[in-house]
Amino acid sequence: MFGLCDGVHIWWTGYSYGVKNAFKGKEKYTTVVFNVTVDYDGKPIFVSDLATGTTNDKLLVNNHDDFVGTVTRVNPVFTEYLFKLSTKDGTVLTKGAYLGVDNGYHHERRFVAPSKHERCGTWAYTWSKWLESLRKKVECFFGRLKRKYRILSQGINMRQLGRKTMQRSDGTVVEVGSVEDIFKVCCCLDVMVQEDKGAYCGGEPDWRQLDDAELEEVEGVHGETPAWLELFKTRQAALDEEARQAALPGGGRVELPEPEPEPEISPAEDPPSPPKPPPATAAKKKETAAPPKKKGMLKSIYKAMIRSAFSKDKEAKPKKRPNMFTSPKKPPQ
Repeated sequence: MFGLCDGVHIWWTGYSYGVKNAFKGKEKYTTVVFNVTVDYDGKPIFVSDLATGTTNDKLLVNNHDDFVGTVTRVNPVFTEYLFKLSTKDGTVLTKGAYLGVDNGYHHERRFVAPSKHERCGTWAYTWSKWLESLRKKVECFFGRLKRKYRILSQGINMRQLGRKTMQRSDGTVVEVGSVEDIFKVCCCLDVMVQEDKGAYCGGEPDWRQLDDAELEEVEGVHGETPAWLELFKTRQAALDEEARQAALPGGGRVELPEPEPEPEISPAEDPPSPPKPPPATAAKKKETAAPPKKKGMLKSIYKAMIRSAFSKDKEAKPKKRPNMFTSPKKPPQ
């Protein structure tokens, strides 16, 4: 496989009411969709033209993606590429180039998709999990774009979708900005930032896991070792030396003698405490004692408070209204 591809939906809010249903697909809101192909480092190789949100992956590849739909199908660079394929009967020389996709694309030979409904523990199940893990590169690229550029996650409010040229009064022709241009410019800016960080340098091959033919391809026909490979060998030799030292008895460490115990220092004697004052006499205790409380005083106060509260409630209680079915009492004569 030379790359991974998938479709991404971008929120678009500049629609008119008459075309709303054409852009409202599986995301349940109006979107435009692009098909993006990335390599194993997550670097975009090709971005398709804009399509409506209701377009599925199959139509997106056939009608809007010139690279995946046309170039990889007819170009001899991809169709005539030779490589060795390991099978249960041995190694077979075959040709072709492949793309890692999900199950929404066509079931063609150039598309490699994971298997569905495989039993856990089988080889097909394990291989499908490996492929899904590899496809995270393209999903991480979409997440990085939408997190970094807010216009892609909060909606593009622009009427113009595709590229359009406009002629000015002086006769010059200029291109008008569009939603498609915004997404492609964001992809270009992300590539520039990642290249500046050194994220697209690629993995360095381990020279100990290559055979003679592969090592000759890496080092060159004339045996000239590249500088990066020399640096890699130097670092690997240092790591091997550290591992060899750690495998020695004692872990390659020098045991230091235990330090001698320090002599114990006796604590200093505490100063004598001051003498305690003499205890107070009985006469002084009697003078300083609190005066005795009168018995029954608190009880009488509580009774008076309860009596006043009951009298207030009785005064505030409304009088009974006379019953309409009974005759009122006659006043005394």
